[in-house]
Amino acid sequence: MSGSQQHDVDPSPESAEALAILRAAGHPVDLLSTGQQQVFASLTRPEVELLNSIKRRLDAVADDVVAHEHEVKIL
Repeated sequence: MSGSQQHDVDPSPESAEALAILRAAGHPVDLLSTGQQQVFASLTRPEVELLNSIKRRLDAVADDVVAHEHEVKIL
């Protein structure tokens, strides 16, 4: 087989599965427009895993970010 792609494994989850995986990870996919949901539904499994990985990393630092956003202002 030439090239770097394997043709015996389908990396795409079913569209409903992609949305379900993203939803379960806490992505607010239900708030997206129909067109935006279609884009997310068409993601490959590696793309879904990448988004979830990024979300986990952002969530891990969320407390730090939120704490910095809430500065105390003395009037």
